[in-house]
Amino acid sequence: MRLVSSFPKLKATSTNGPIVLPHDIGARWSVVMFHSQAFAPVCSSEVVALSRLARNQLKELRVYSVIPASVDTISDWIDEIKNRIGATVDHTCIADPENKLASAFFKGSLPFH
Repeated sequence: MRLVSSFPKLKATSTNGPIVLPHDIGARWSVVMFHSQAFAPVCSSEVVALSRLARNQLKELRVYSVIPASVDTISDWIDEIKNRIGATVDHTCIADPENKLASAFFKGSLPFH
């Protein structure tokens, strides 16, 4: 797997509305985490842990999760997480239903399927 040397320029939809990358990230440090799918138990625990870190310890960072699903699916997943385990996912989740962002980031060789 080869990572890109600079952040790919892309437009995407997120749980907080449209996003233009890397413009909307700006010059701040950011964490971008890629998840293999919505509604998976491991991904659910990862997205909850990332949200908790962002809220409690990474306050100066911008935190994003990239999920290969539509915003509607991601929103349903976030609601299910809240209803099942009472956890809040309040960082920006970026919809990547066609894996365009993931493919650009990982130069077409996705680390997950």
